Parts: sequence; C-alpha cells; structure tokens
Amino acid sequence: MLAAARPAPAQEIPLIDAHSQLHRDADAGRLISRLDRAGVARVILSPLARDPEDVMALARAFPKRVVPALTTKSGPGDRDFQGTFDGQLKRFAWVAMAETLLWHAAKGKRAPEIVQWPDDEKIQFLLNHAKARGWPFTAHIEFGAIGAERARFLAAFEAMLAANPDHPFVVPHMGQLEADEMAALIARHANLHFTTSHANPLTARKYPDYPWVNMFADEDLAPRWKALIVAHPDRFVLAFDNVWPKHWGRFFVKQVKLWKRALAGLPEEVAHAVAHRNAERLWKLAPLE
Repeated sequence: MLAAARPAPAQEIPLIDAHSQLHRDADAGRLISRLDRAGVARVILSPLARDPEDVMALARAFPKRVVPALTTKSGPGDRDFQGTFDGQLKRFAWVAMAETLLWHAAKGKRAPEIVQWPDDEKIQFLLNHAKARGWPFTAHIEFGAIGAERARFLAAFEAMLAANPDHPFVVPHMGQLEADEMAALIARHANLHFTTSHANPLTARKYPDYPWVNMFADEDLAPRWKALIVAHPDRFVLAFDNVWPKHWGRFFVKQVKLWKRALAGLPEEVAHAVAHRNAERLWKLAPLE
C-alpha cells in the first residue's frame, strides 16, 4: 500500500530523463555536465540528425548515466528506412528504442508534420522489433494537434494497444491529453504509460502556439493531475525531451527544479515511481538506489 501522507524528500530522489535527444549541433562533450547541473542521474538518449556512434560513445564512457536509444525518426516517404534501421541494429548495442512518430505536428520550419497510422506497415515493423527485444514502444502522438481525425486516430491507437496487451506502450508529452480523457484510457489499457515531457508551464510559455498540456497550478501539480498520478503511480514516467541544443541549458535546469518540487509534494513511493522506478522497470535498467 502506498504511503498516503509522507512527502518525498526531493533531494534524495534520483531522477531519470526517460527521453531526450542529442542533436547534430549539440556539444556531446558537455552532456554529462548538463545532467550534473540539472541534477539528473541518467538519461535515455537518442541521436537526432547525427552519427549514432556519438551516442554510443557517451554510453560506453558513462554507462551508468547514458542509455542509448535507437532512433526511428523519419517520415512515411523514407523508402530506405528499413535498411537504415537494420544497419543501426547491426552496428550498435542499443538498450532502447526512441520514439516513433505517429502524429507529429509541424514545428515551424524546423520540424515537418508527420502522420503515420498505427496499422501502417512501417509502424508495425517497428512494433515487432520492439516486442522482439522487450523494448517499450514509444508512440509519439500529439492528440491536441490532430483535429478532425482525432477520434478515428485514437480508435486506431486503442486497437493497437488491445492487440498487444502484454507489451508496454509509452506516449510522450502526456499525449497532449487532459486528465479525464487520460484516466479513461488508463482504465481501458493496462499496458499504457505516459511521460511528462513538455507538460509544464515553462514549455507552455515558451511555445504558446502549440497545445502542450500544463499539469501545474503555479509551481505544484494541479489537483486533478496529482490525483491521477497518485491513483496510478505505475503509469507515469519522468522525461524532458531535450531536442535542440538550447533545451540542454537553463531551460532544462528550470524544468528539473519544477519537477523536483512537484515530486516532493507526492507520497514517497509515488514520487520514486515517477522519478526513476517506472523507467527502470519498463526499460530494464539497473536501479539507481
């Protein structure tokens, strides 16, 4: 039974960033110092538009800090995708698979819109690889940006969840869902999990044109979100999704500080579950404690 009242001592809770990226313009040599400055013990890291060897080199040098994740980022028109994917598998000893873009809204001129339905051949190919290796399938879906196709896409995603009840699925950015809709999905699918990336007031203020969910009221979790996490502590995973080099600076530090405060307001076992234990369980990582 979870402790109902005792708050978690935030300074004692180790943190795992369950999803961030190393962009080609980022300084790989400073990544560990960035983690240290923010107070994050471990990161699941994937390469973004750069040689995967750069991530693997960090993982070899800092095996307790960097978990290498094979990248799957590409659009539906990438005809060489399977060859590239298989090449990565042969070259490197990956420990995880990064997010797969199912519905990704355009982000200005830097990131295009990508739409790939759950039953697409490419998505099923990636899901089968994740299942074969025991890797959670991380499905990037921005439900807040879908529009008229939202209900149909959600139904297709739920069909995927129902067809694979024993395999864990993870949706980044809280799926841009509100608490009541998420509660209903959690009740229907025991294999569904969410990461907290971009779901805070700092992101909402920095990127006001995108429908990111803000889980906070002032500097603490809003009551509806806190109640949902306490009720289902095994379904939520801390993550930050640093993408561009600027995300690894003060913006990262501020977000971690905000989440440490939020974790301190949760029951101790719940806080540890969100901060690191769920990531350790899902990705089969060595415990930090």
